[in-house]
Amino acid sequence: MITIGRLVSQNNLPLFLEAAALLQRQAAEVSFVIVGDGPCRTALARCASENGLDGKISFLGERNDIPELLASADVFWLTSEWEGLPNVLLEAMACGKPVVTTDVGACREVVIDGETGYLVAGRDAEKFADCTLRLLNNPMLARAMGLAGRRLVEDKFSVAKMSLATETLYRSLVGLPIETCGHGSQAEREMR
Repeated sequence: MITIGRLVSQNNLPLFLEAAALLQRQAAEVSFVIVGDGPCRTALARCASENGLDGKISFLGERNDIPELLASADVFWLTSEWEGLPNVLLEAMACGKPVVTTDVGACREVVIDGETGYLVAGRDAEKFADCTLRLLNNPMLARAMGLAGRRLVEDKFSVAKMSLATETLYRSLVGLPIETCGHGSQAEREMR
C-alpha cells in the first residue's frame, strides 16, 4: 500500500497506520509506503512502531520518482480528514491503481465506489483493511478497478477536457456563444 502527501494532520496518517496494522494481521507479506515529509513525521514513525509495523513500513520522504513508486504499488490509500479535489487520487488512478479513500471533499467525484476503488465513510480503519484485502485476494478485480479508474481520469480529467470545460464556463459567464467558429479552441482540437 502506498500513500503520497504532506505529513500533516489533515492527511490523517494515523488512520493509515491503524489500517495497515489491521491489514498486516491478515496479510503478513504486505508492506506499506508513505511518500512525503512534514511536521508529523517523527510522531508517525513512533505510531508505526507502536502499531507493530517496524520493518513493514517505509517513510520515503520527498521523492521525484512518483510514477515509478505508484507503478510498484498494489493499492493507493488516501486517509485525509478533508480534501478539495485531490490530484494525488487522479495521479494514482492515471497509473491504473485501484484506490481506497476516505469519502471527503470531491473524492466522490473521482472515485466510483466499487468500480474504480472504494470510498470509506468516517475514520474506519477496519473498512480500509477489508476493502484492501478484497483487492489483494482478487487480482482481477484490482486490475479491473485500476483500468476503470484510468479510463475515468482520461475521460473526465484530462487537460483537454478540463480546458474545454473552463473555456465553456468563461464563455457562458461573459455571454459568448459556447460553440466556436472555425477549428474550435485549442482544447477542442486536442480532443479530436
